[in-house]
Amino acid sequence: MAGLPTRCYDTLLGQLADALRIEPGSRVTIDVLARELGASHTPIQDALNRMEAEGLVVRVPHAGYHIPPQITRQRCEDMLELRLLLDPAAARRSAERASLQQVAGLRRMLAEMAELEGGSGPVAYDAFGLRDAAFHDLVALNAENQVLSGERFRRLFDEGMGADVMA
Repeated sequence: MAGLPTRCYDTLLGQLADALRIEPGSRVTIDVLARELGASHTPIQDALNRMEAEGLVVRVPHAGYHIPPQITRQRCEDMLELRLLLDPAAARRSAERASLQQVAGLRRMLAEMAELEGGSGPVAYDAFGLRDAAFHDLVALNAENQVLSGERFRRLFDEGMGADVMA
């Protein structure tokens, strides 16, 4: 059976995916979540830390956490257009420079993603999204381009591509 922090994480993830329980742009606090979920602060904090690392919430010092606003369709399209320009270049450079061991790592990731493809629901979508992001990170790293594999560049796409698109 999953531990309490994992159950809190799964519950919060479901509430985010629903967007009716926790709305994009809203503020959430550990105290309120602990009361709602009947848990102590520690598993809630663990779940929120995990969600922050995945870009699902933003920690605001002395103010709790905020749920990022939904990305607009135009922003998503703009980011996708940029990815379509940059990803082929990163893949080409990665193919030219990657070692056999790095190529084997990419193939393992693709196999893991293929196994996740049939899943449904927010947890399966999240798992696939994390593997996909890790795959793209590894391609960029193998390309040996400091800008493509840099944290600031990655954050550009992380901030919105994982969020739900508004109609």
